[in-house]
Amino acid sequence: MKLQRYFILFGVIYVALMAAISLIVYFTGTSLGFIASLAYLVGAGTGAASLFVREQQHAPDAAEKRKLALGCVGVTFAISIVTTLSLVVGNVGLAQTPAALSSAFSALSPLAWLAVLVVIALVYYGILSLFFGWFAQRQAARQR
Repeated sequence: MKLQRYFILFGVIYVALMAAISLIVYFTGTSLGFIASLAYLVGAGTGAASLFVREQQHAPDAAEKRKLALGCVGVTFAISIVTTLSLVVGNVGLAQTPAALSSAFSALSPLAWLAVLVVIALVYYGILSLFFGWFAQRQAARQR
């Protein structure tokens, strides 16, 4: 089964929520931090899992759930990389981007960065597994 459709939908919802929440943060002056990231993840996970159940008429099996969760984690990392690069280039200019990135990455050792990325990936994978597992099963039961 091709799952790209669900990855694309997940990414579109994720970016839309990022934009909407960023506007709210900008106009209200609040700081949401990691909570905002969870909101993007929950919203996009809900949308992708719901569409899967609606189109496939069943909750993802174990293999599909694993692929969907891993793929969506990859989508979040890709979006984060593009967003970060866009913000850095926008703030310091293209010529200064390599120096700015080097300075930012030198704040932690490569092993520490790897540990941070692994922890984030595991948390995201766990949350997405819930959406493509438990949540999708509830959605499928409601459709019956």
